[in-house]
Amino acid sequence: MSICKKGDIVVMNTDRLGKYYIGEQLTYIGTHLNDCSMLKNIHNHYCTAPNDSFDLRDKSEFEIDELIEVSNTEEFFIVEKVYFVADASKVKSYDGDYPIVTASDMGTIQNYKYARKYVEKTYTIKHDCIEYPATKEQYDRYQALITEVTSF
Repeated sequence: MSICKKGDIVVMNTDRLGKYYIGEQLTYIGTHLNDCSMLKNIHNHYCTAPNDSFDLRDKSEFEIDELIEVSNTEEFFIVEKVYFVADASKVKSYDGDYPIVTASDMGTIQNYKYARKYVEKTYTIKHDCIEYPATKEQYDRYQALITEVTSF
């Protein structure tokens, strides 16, 4: 992987036999053989892996103080809305599992594994073929009224 530099955080996508997704974060050390690279895990154990079994972290860039959604599960089952502070994986000596540094609106600093941009859902109400912006409460009430009218 010529695009990787020593110290980059990479994600293992398949096991060494290419059978399934792992998602383990490792530190890229360098090229080992033609098709393999040397990687290091959080416990400082080294391994060689085929170049096509891992890639650079696929993570959006965030602005400091941007409101983002974070989670410690890749599927975002439990989501927190916090402010982005830093991406520790950009530090060459970083070896941890929780690279996203955040602050809550109360000022509490925490770290998370995964982050994504926060997109506020917008709602519209249609009246006389014209769509109007609405709050969630207005939209919910509108849907309840439609259901009530159409249930007769």
